[in-house]
Amino acid sequence: MDHGNQPQSVEGASVTALVLDGSMRFTLSLVPAGDNALAAKDARIQARDGTKIALTMSLKGQEPLVTRFAVDAGKNAMDNGHETMHRHESH
Repeated sequence: MDHGNQPQSVEGASVTALVLDGSMRFTLSLVPAGDNALAAKDARIQARDGTKIALTMSLKGQEPLVTRFAVDAGKNAMDNGHETMHRHESH
C-alpha cells in the first residue's frame, strides 16, 4: 500500500534488505508474496533491540527508494524515525 492506502504492484520490483545485527551483517532479497506484498525468509532474521535494516527498493517506473529501520523489540515494532511501523507491502 502507498500512503494513500492504494495497492501497489510488486511486479518487476527489486528489493534488498541489508540487516545489521550485532556483529552479523547480511543481505537478503525480497521476492513477491502476493499481488502487493514482498517477503524474505532467513533463519538469521531475529527481532532484537538494536537490529538495523536498510531496504533498497526499486519499483517499476519509479525512482529507487532507501529506507532504514531500527528494531525496538520492547514495542514489537520498528521505528525508522518516520512513524511506528506500518505495512508498506509494496515497497
